[in-house]
This record gives sequence, C-alpha cells and structure tokens, in this order.
Amino acid sequence: MLAGAVALVGLTASLTVVGIGPRTTEVVGIGAITIATSDIKPGSVKFYSYQGASGDKIRFLLSRDETGDVRAAIDACQRCYTFHKGYTASRDGYLICRLCGNRYKLSDKTLGIATCNPVKLPIRKNGDTVQVNSNDLEHNRSMF
Repeated sequence: MLAGAVALVGLTASLTVVGIGPRTTEVVGIGAITIATSDIKPGSVKFYSYQGASGDKIRFLLSRDETGDVRAAIDACQRCYTFHKGYTASRDGYLICRLCGNRYKLSDKTLGIATCNPVKLPIRKNGDTVQVNSNDLEHNRSMF
C-alpha cells in the first residue's frame, strides 16, 4: 500500500510539472514590440507572453539555431493547440510539442511533421533585437 501511495505521489508530481510548461517573460507594447535577443544562445529557446486586447495571454517563443539565426513561433501547433500545451525545449536544440511529443530541430527551415507544425510568427530582425507586431500576436489569439 505504501508503494502505491509513493507511486501516486510521483505520478501526480510529474503530471504537475508537465502541466506547468516553460516559464515565460512578459512583454508589452502596442504595434511593434522590441525584444533583445543577445541572451538567446545557439540551440536554445526563450518563451514570452503578451497580454492581448481581450486580456488573454498569448504565448510565443524565439529560438536561435546553431547557425545563429533567430526565429519566432506561436507557442502552439496547428494541430494540438486545442489542448493548450504548447512546446518545451530540449538542451540539444529541439522544440518538443508537449502533447504529441513531436520534435523539431531548430535549424530545420521547414519545421513541422504532418499537421503538427509550429505556427510561424513573422519578426523583423535588427542587430541584437527583433520586433514582433502585436497585430500578428492578436491574429493568433484564438489558439489560447
């Protein structure tokens, strides 16, 4: 009985960690939102949240592949977004869907398997910063 209780506590703890998701950095702005990218290392991902006009949190991410290119995506995929899980990042340069487990190499220009594709977010790069248009975030509000 004690072993069953320990197993249940372990399962509950692991489900809680999976349910939380990655921490986000909140950003604000109307129109162009400027975000510094100097702290995003090659092979890594940083998660952000933006409070939309309706009050909903719209999550997105910036990643830097091994070549140094910065990319952006909504923290939801075209297929699994209805479950509101989003992504997590691995230490070896992959973006991982928290629902279906599909893995996307950050350096892959096409990103996506079947219909489980990260929703791309257009950005404008300017040195060590990128600009995200708040209208592009609002356009994807229904995913949250």
